[in-house]
Amino acid sequence: MKRIASIDIFRALTMIIMIFVNDYAGMGGLPHWLHHADFDEDMLGFSDLVFPAFLFCVGMSIPFAVGARFNRGASQLQVLGHIVLRSLALLVMGIFSMNMRGVEGGLSHPVFSLLAIAGYFLIWNAYPKSGRWRVVMRIAGIILLIGLVVYKDLHGMPFRHGWWGILGLIAWAYFPCAVGYLCLRGDFRKVMVFSFLTLLLCLLNASPAIPADWSSRAVILGFWPGGWTHPAICAAGMMTSMLLIRFGDRPRNLLSCYAGFALAMFILGLVSHRFWIISKIQATPTWLFFCVAISVVCFGMLYWFVDLRCRIKSGMTKEVKSGMTKEVKSGMTKEVKSGMTKEVKPGMTNEVKSGMTKEVKSDMTKEIKPGMTKEIESGMTKEMTLNKSAIQSVIPDKRSAIRNLIAPAGTATLTCYMMPSIWYDVQQLLGLHWPAALTFGLPGLIKALVFAFIIVALTGLFEKLHLKLKI
Repeated sequence: MKRIASIDIFRALTMIIMIFVNDYAGMGGLPHWLHHADFDEDMLGFSDLVFPAFLFCVGMSIPFAVGARFNRGASQLQVLGHIVLRSLALLVMGIFSMNMRGVEGGLSHPVFSLLAIAGYFLIWNAYPKSGRWRVVMRIAGIILLIGLVVYKDLHGMPFRHGWWGILGLIAWAYFPCAVGYLCLRGDFRKVMVFSFLTLLLCLLNASPAIPADWSSRAVILGFWPGGWTHPAICAAGMMTSMLLIRFGDRPRNLLSCYAGFALAMFILGLVSHRFWIISKIQATPTWLFFCVAISVVCFGMLYWFVDLRCRIKSGMTKEVKSGMTKEVKSGMTKEVKSGMTKEVKPGMTNEVKSGMTKEVKSDMTKEIKPGMTKEIESGMTKEMTLNKSAIQSVIPDKRSAIRNLIAPAGTATLTCYMMPSIWYDVQQLLGLHWPAALTFGLPGLIKALVFAFIIVALTGLFEKLHLKLKI
């Protein structure tokens, strides 16, 4: 399957915003709507949109990731094994994130955290396929993580999974969706039914239709962190990609489907609001519907701009430029050459030869313009005028510079997620602190945004050093 640029950009922007909101979390002097809503608060804060958007990205990537593995010749069993290992990796990192607290008189929090992250890179770094030492490095990483668990046990601080951490919740959402897509072999209708089934499970889990003390509730709904709300968001992203695969060659139909999908989710959000509050912490269906609606709209707009509008304009620019070059150059060459051949003969004196340059240069300006056909003159003027804005909007240097700036957040997302922890740990070990003016209000908000882009730049540097987490 062809890689969709807008999915990578959507993932990158989501990760940048996640770093941004995590950095200003708890900061004073900011509007309340920028923060997470409280447990019992009926509100959708800006920060409450980030995690579901990332789950949505995870779901969107599933059809393309599974398809890519099949294209490389992997069997269904091998793809299933990859899904299981990937889910386990996320669960391990999620559990470790819940147990990073240091030991009094022993390893401090930043030291323990940096050791754990070092273990992640040893195990899940994107090593070259030909490197024999990668097995040794991975074994060393496993021993390191096991040693940290034992160390906590010896100090009376056994590991607890708690709420599994962000990465753990992503694993619980990713696993059923990826396995479902694999088992259904990517069939459009079956995947759609599966996605609606996850929504139904979410609604059943949140409703009192099946009493909590009934054993049948445990059998039907089972134990699933997030109460099937997170898998449902992930499945909605998967549904969005399925629509893209099916209607990608018909952009108008695709965008109409996205508009209808978003509108349906928004209406369901309004209806469900009569029964449940909007709450990320409680993972209510209302929160799910509104977040999916917003994610679909945002991705649809991004897809239109990146994969449709810019690609069309880029094609127009190439055609205009190549057409202008061929017509103008050919017209100029013929007329100048023919004029020079007639006027300049072998018997020319040295004076004529020396004067040739001046005459030809002066005559070229005068003779070429009237010599050009009216079609070329009028055509050039019209095409250049009509496509001036198009050419300016797709200048390769500017567009590629912006894309390269955020690219690491979309292509090395897990590494980018770990980078703030590395920064905070090193900062704490060195005893460094931000100036007080940058920890409050608008200056603090600007600092958080700049910090997010610094983290992305550091992620790009890690990539150049061949340090990239890949599961």
